[in-house]
Amino acid sequence: MLKAIHDRLVVEPYYDADKIGSFFIPDAFKNPEAQQGVVQSVGPTANIREGAYVFFHPFRSLPLQGSDLISLREKDVVAYLIEGELHPLWEHYMILPDWDSKYGQKSEWIYIPPSVMEDHSPVKYGTIIRCAEGTSLPLNTKVVIAPGKGHEIGFKDSVYYFIHHDDILATVDATDH
Repeated sequence: MLKAIHDRLVVEPYYDADKIGSFFIPDAFKNPEAQQGVVQSVGPTANIREGAYVFFHPFRSLPLQGSDLISLREKDVVAYLIEGELHPLWEHYMILPDWDSKYGQKSEWIYIPPSVMEDHSPVKYGTIIRCAEGTSLPLNTKVVIAPGKGHEIGFKDSVYYFIHHDDILATVDATDH
């Protein structure tokens, strides 16, 4: 049995999204590189429990020779699942998007002027519904999200967006639109 040390996790990686049943996993979270799995061992300074299903950043895991397991730092976990509930981890927010990831936008795009955003890309927005340690924005804050940042994870009928606090561009006053 391999034991994790410090803030590391020993994880049994899953390459097949079918193992988690009713979850919608976007293509970015599928083969060839595992980005999801079940925690088999936790280091003494880690906050995640053994048995938690985790979603982690790609290419940050290390294979453990002589086994099918991998090691990763707890800070590389984006979200974890315990008893059917998704939770953000380490300075990430769980956002209820105001767009539908499978079918396009539900709401209007917000235009950010070139003086604020270098590549002039349209951005999306959503509402914070869960916060992890190390975040400062309160729940129910509507936030502006840059394209290409964050991870979509969720159930087939509702997809959530997990984004690091540094990747939120701005907040939106709900009375302004």
